[in-house]
Amino acid sequence: MSITVLLLIVVLGAGGAPRRAAAVPTAPSEVAAMQTIAKSIGADKALGWGAKSADPCGGTWAGVRCDGAASHVTSISATRAGLVGHLAGSDWSGLASLSELDLSFNRLSGDLPFLPSPLRRLTTLDLRSNVFLDIPDGFFAGLPALETFSLDDNEVIMGKISRRRGRRGVPRQRHPLPALESLSLARNQLCCAISDLFGQNSKIRFLDVSGQVHDADKLTLASPVRFLAGITNLVEVHMGENDLYAGRLRACEPQGGGACAARRLAALPTDPSDAAAMQAIARSTRADEALGWGARSADPCGGTWAGVGCNSMGRVTSINASRGGLVASLNGTDLSKLASLSDLDLSFNRLDGDLPVLPAPLPRLLSLDLRSNSFYSIPDGFFAGFPALQSFAFDDNALLIKDIPNDVVTCSNLRSFTANNASIYGTFPDYFGNATLFPRLERLSLARNRLTGPIRDGFGKKSSIKYLDVGGQRDIHGGGESSLDSRIDLFIPDMESLVEARLDHNAFTGPVPDATRLVNLRVFDASYNNLCGVPMFADAGRVAANFDGNPSIGTECSR
Repeated sequence: MSITVLLLIVVLGAGGAPRRAAAVPTAPSEVAAMQTIAKSIGADKALGWGAKSADPCGGTWAGVRCDGAASHVTSISATRAGLVGHLAGSDWSGLASLSELDLSFNRLSGDLPFLPSPLRRLTTLDLRSNVFLDIPDGFFAGLPALETFSLDDNEVIMGKISRRRGRRGVPRQRHPLPALESLSLARNQLCCAISDLFGQNSKIRFLDVSGQVHDADKLTLASPVRFLAGITNLVEVHMGENDLYAGRLRACEPQGGGACAARRLAALPTDPSDAAAMQAIARSTRADEALGWGARSADPCGGTWAGVGCNSMGRVTSINASRGGLVASLNGTDLSKLASLSDLDLSFNRLDGDLPVLPAPLPRLLSLDLRSNSFYSIPDGFFAGFPALQSFAFDDNALLIKDIPNDVVTCSNLRSFTANNASIYGTFPDYFGNATLFPRLERLSLARNRLTGPIRDGFGKKSSIKYLDVGGQRDIHGGGESSLDSRIDLFIPDMESLVEARLDHNAFTGPVPDATRLVNLRVFDASYNNLCGVPMFADAGRVAANFDGNPSIGTECSR
């Protein structure tokens, strides 16, 4: 039997019709764990987990991502989802492949769970803005790979004497967290030592223990801060609005260099230029009304401006106002004054108008998320204002623009560019596939726009693109058949970093690409095009492939 016939049998299956390669079913233990978790935190009702399918990796569980090769749950993002309940350690321990967990901005309560089996791959844990009360002994022992831990704005009582459990707070660790780089515990009730979390050669770069609120015990954050001197990788320390007292600081002794630095960092007010800019932005976007910016304090770095983060020098470094009820437009002059801003998230609001061209660039901005607003256009010169940009998200906006401005090529550090369903029309932006212009780009997602082809031969060759989504292009009027055409066999085979490729519902023609060199490929959706030939993959059993709606798939292409 020839190799071609064998491949044909693999693609067509016993029924003779092209069908999607069967995905590996989720491990039964993880299915059971996720179903129990869904009920215990109310995600079955709030997010509909389990309503359409009992399989968490079946694509219907919102915010759940899985390893395409083995169908293990790898990340969960359920921020601002209205979750209510407790976390049970025995359930979460069943998710051995989990690497990212975001349950921030919900109403989860009780103590953090003790994990009977460690989550050895979990690197990011975000539990901000819930109602958690305690971190039990042994909690961190279950997270040996943890790099980022955020527990801001909870009600954790650290140091309060409890007859039932003894001293509560950050538990002592025999083996400090070796991989921890970012620890944020702002606005809780800390009052005891936190240095036990760090070894002498700690990797910690970011530490925020600012704004502790204490009850009638009048306890203070009295941790000796001399331990900072031994953490040589520190970039930012936030310790403002506490009662660190001089007796512990020992006034700049030689061995207390870190303590002296902490003393200087303790309570710097916001830089006047940043304060004026933030107050203007609060008024122009109505964040003063929607988020209460400025209601309790005029100081954006004072701990009362929701979603605003600052560095030790009183400069605004991050703004997270996602789903904040913001309206109106952005003023480029005000925004450009925030010279230390690195992270700006204004997604899921009602901002409109043209995106602003900044009179002065923001040299440190790395992440810009503007999804789900009503912006009209991206003017020429917009991207020049963000020379360090790594992630740009602009999905689900109402604009209708011809082409993405060419000055996006000035953002050579881009790792992720997503603008799905943004009514962008014009020729496909081939420059994103240029590995010289964008050597670090890993995700390009331009689905459900009005782009036309062809995509040039050699697009993405030697690039770092892992995730490509150009599915579902429409005509210029927003309906009808796609005009995105070309021979995908002339560029896909050279995109050797590809993990997922979504090319569905377009006008691609010619032979299906030879993907035998794409050893990392896990998802390939080329449904509803006009392709022909026999699909070939490096490992067909590990690729979820969809060629529905291609009548000539499985047969040799006519010459």
